[in-house]
Amino acid sequence: MTNPIGAATFCAARKLHRCWLCGEQIHIGERYGRRCCADDDGIWVMKFHPECAEFAAKHWDTDEYEYHDPSEFVRPLKNCAEVNA
Repeated sequence: MTNPIGAATFCAARKLHRCWLCGEQIHIGERYGRRCCADDDGIWVMKFHPECAEFAAKHWDTDEYEYHDPSEFVRPLKNCAEVNA
């Protein structure tokens, strides 16, 4: 099981990253979130689009974070009424 360590932080990307939730690229200059996590394999950093994290927090339960498949997660639009509701 993955355990988050501390709170998520947000910054602008200085290099390309890949969103842990949707699998799409996080482009240079784009705002993204980072969160340290620990599991049986060690400590790692999750990187994600803010809108992906908002959508997941609103619609997922804890198990879905653990077993999600990025190919089945579609990045929500920033203006999506469901995310901003």
